[in-house]
Amino acid sequence: MLKTILVRLTILLVLFSKHISSHKGAYTTYEELVSDLNELTTKHPNKTHLYSIGKSVEGRDLWVLAIANSEPSSHQLLRPEVKLIGNIHGNELPTGEILLDFIHLMLENPENDTRLDEILDTMRVHILVSMNYFFKIIFFWRREILDIDLY
Repeated sequence: MLKTILVRLTILLVLFSKHISSHKGAYTTYEELVSDLNELTTKHPNKTHLYSIGKSVEGRDLWVLAIANSEPSSHQLLRPEVKLIGNIHGNELPTGEILLDFIHLMLENPENDTRLDEILDTMRVHILVSMNYFFKIIFFWRREILDIDLY
């Protein structure tokens, strides 16, 4: 069952790629990301739960947004939990932007797609938009840095 759900989620990401675009023409800064996630949590309090899983090497919170149509802040027995992580490595800049746009798509569902409702009715999706903001900035600037172990 979980494999089927994951396949459906992957297919939806591909199908909805037409909606995914760089809305500002630039990569999202950490401050913009935090602001956007807070706004989404305020706008959709019954579908979202924002939490931090720790701190980056710079001391910034690593924010995860949990999304579900029912009780997004708690685990429910037998309800699948899905984790999507963007920008694991510093040179994977588009992954975080795609996940941020996917969050907006799931919450706003502009075409009233029943497949999105099915996903949010049957599972809880945790999205960490950017796991590696520090190296994202460094890669973008094309600078070399000291040897720092993020793990």
